[in-house]
Amino acid sequence: MPKTPAALSADAFDDDAPASLREAALIDIDDVAQRRERLAAYAQATRAVIVYRFVFPEGATVASFGRGGEMRDAVAQLYAIVGLTGGGLAKSHGGLAARIPKILAAKFESLARALIETYLVSLELGEAA
Repeated sequence: MPKTPAALSADAFDDDAPASLREAALIDIDDVAQRRERLAAYAQATRAVIVYRFVFPEGATVASFGRGGEMRDAVAQLYAIVGLTGGGLAKSHGGLAARIPKILAAKFESLARALIETYLVSLELGEAA
């Protein structure tokens, strides 16, 4: 993304204005976005979390947590549930690891009951669980 010049105040065009007001500052939007992502990742990493590890065979399906209990792709279901509970996903030991904040673990477990019963291979409660 191109660097975007910051908006100058109307005083910047005044001949008596200091040089600092006559110079445009360049803001690197991509750098700002990367910093925000790193900060969010750091905040996520420092929260107390429970790690649920899942292994899915090829073509795994599970009953949807929504209406009617329709069968749905298990990995897509996990992505949706983790997104709804404010967690994060990472590849782990041939499967996926869902990091869920402890305060939202009950909500995650209620939504992911079918996934947990079928595909959960390990559970890490973290320190002082």
